[in-house]
This record gives sequence, structure tokens and C-alpha cells, in this order.
Amino acid sequence: MNSTKNDPFSLFINFVTRDAAWRDAQKELEAQERHLALLYEEERDKHAALTAFKESVQALFKIMHNYELEAKVMRERMAEARRKLEFVESPREYTALHKELDELAVREKTTEELLFTTWQEHEVRQGQYADHVKGHELWLKDYEQRIQDAQRIQKNLTQKVTSLEQERAEFEKSVPADFLDTYYDMKRSVVDPVVPVINNYCSSCRCLVAQQDLAVMRRHVLVKCKECYRVLYVCQ
Repeated sequence: MNSTKNDPFSLFINFVTRDAAWRDAQKELEAQERHLALLYEEERDKHAALTAFKESVQALFKIMHNYELEAKVMRERMAEARRKLEFVESPREYTALHKELDELAVREKTTEELLFTTWQEHEVRQGQYADHVKGHELWLKDYEQRIQDAQRIQKNLTQKVTSLEQERAEFEKSVPADFLDTYYDMKRSVVDPVVPVINNYCSSCRCLVAQQDLAVMRRHVLVKCKECYRVLYVCQ
């Protein structure tokens, strides 16, 4: 439509096109906000995974440290038992100390084996964690760029929505009340109650529009689609 025209129908269509543009911009903004939310979730998941890996390495170190302390206690108890053997007086006491030494030796050997196994696992996990940190740093550089791009797009879309909303409000003031009433009544059922005719077809449901209806539309009279009942207009 020619935007310089001030007849009610032209003013109405101008408002409708601004309303549709505003609505589309809102959808874009909502989609971008969902995209940003997914990016923030990705960051939380990556951080949580790296933290969990780090904690698993720390947990292994604590286990290894506990085994070291346990082995040290076993050695000290064995040394104490050997000192007691030097002063033993009865065969019964001698036998009991030897039994204790044997049991401590078994426990000390088992603990040393567990310590060695845990140490090996800790070394492997430390190396894996170092690789994870390097990978995380590379991911973070890419992520920061993606976040900046997404936030920039969100900002631009927010400004676009605000601008279109203001423009839409200005155009709405010039539209006759009966046109607006029809529009908002229909909008309760469909989001796009007024659509253009494209190549003689309703752009919403693709129903062929009769030539006599097209002629009526060109006289700026409201005509509804026979199929979807949306108000149609001819782009000029």
C-alpha cells in the first residue's frame, strides 16, 4: 500500500504491517533469549564437569594421603613390636608379638600396594585433568565469542522491538476505531488476522482469491478469505 494515503483502509493496513513486524521481532527476540539461556546452561555444565573432574583428582590424592598415613602407622607399630621382642620373657608373649608382627606386615604390605595403585591412578587422572583444562581454555575462548555475538544480537533485537513498538503505537492512533475493533476481535483467535494476497492467493492458507474479491479489495473494502476468514488486502 502507498503509505502516503490517509484513507482509513490504508491507515489500517499500515498499522497491521507494523504490528506484524513488531510481533515478528518479538519472536526473534524470544528465540535469541532462549539461545542465550542455552549458552549459559552450556557454561554451567562445562564448569560443573571440570569442577567434578578436579574434585575426583583431589579425592584420589586424599585417599593416597590416607594410605601413606596408614602405612606409616603400621611401620611404627611394627617397630614398637620388634622393640618389645628384645625384652620378652615368656614364650606366650613372644608368640603373641610374632603374630602381631605378621598381621601388621600383611596389613602394611596391602596398604603399600593400595597406595601404589592409587598413586598410579592419581598420576593418570592428573594428566587427564591437565588435558581437560587445556580443552576448557580453548572452548572458553570460542564460548566467549559466541556469548558476545549472542548478546549483541539480543541488544539489537531489543532495540528493534522497542522502536517497532513505538512506531506501531503511533500508527494505531490514526486507525478508525471500528477497524481496530475488528482487528483485535479476530486477533483473539489468530495472531495474524490480516494478511496480504500474494499472486492471487491468500498468503496464510493459500486459498485462491476470486477476481471480484480482488477488485473489491482494490477499492479499500474489507474482504475476508473464504477459507481461513482472515481479512485480506492487496499489496500495491
